[in-house]
Amino acid sequence: MGGDLGLGTYLTLSNGIEIENPRFLRQYARKLRRAQRQLSRKVKGSRNRNKARIRVAKVHERIASLRSNFSHQLTHRLMQYPALCLENLSIIGLARTKLAKSMLDAAFHQVLQQWKYNSLWNGTYALQADRFFPSTQLCSHCGYQNKNLSLSDREWLCPECDTRHRRDQNAAYNLRDEGIKQLVAMGIIETQNACGQRVRPTTVGNAA
Repeated sequence: MGGDLGLGTYLTLSNGIEIENPRFLRQYARKLRRAQRQLSRKVKGSRNRNKARIRVAKVHERIASLRSNFSHQLTHRLMQYPALCLENLSIIGLARTKLAKSMLDAAFHQVLQQWKYNSLWNGTYALQADRFFPSTQLCSHCGYQNKNLSLSDREWLCPECDTRHRRDQNAAYNLRDEGIKQLVAMGIIETQNACGQRVRPTTVGNAA
């Protein structure tokens, strides 16, 4: 199974399942602004200011609690797949761009860490593609790499095989194939030779 992380659709799986981004900070933005505005109007050192500060803290606590709950529910759901390959995002780098607020709200780092932890306990394979693996640019049908693809291109047509791709779904297919390659290299699954016979990669202790 392959999965593409994003800010529009939080996670797109290669089996067609899409999980929407909850955007908790955006949901509570109005309430948070109101609480912060009230705090800024209170006299420093006063009891009213302390009450206002607590109200702001409670909003932040609520957002953090919702994120944590979402992380646990999502990663628990992903345990139904024996092996899952996700992209290896440069979260720190992306958090320094104009998408910083959305990236921090998505809490990808928290979800990825929880996913890896749960995989260890449940005996599933948590795989990640190389940081520079072009999952979005590759045509999952013929392998052509579209280097001119921009972030705004949500769909694109492969000039080699004329296959039309949805950006996130195509990336999920490529990550699925990359995950299979990693499992074969690890000797977890078998491949077939030219004659159609199964071939298991040689492992330590089984070499002739």
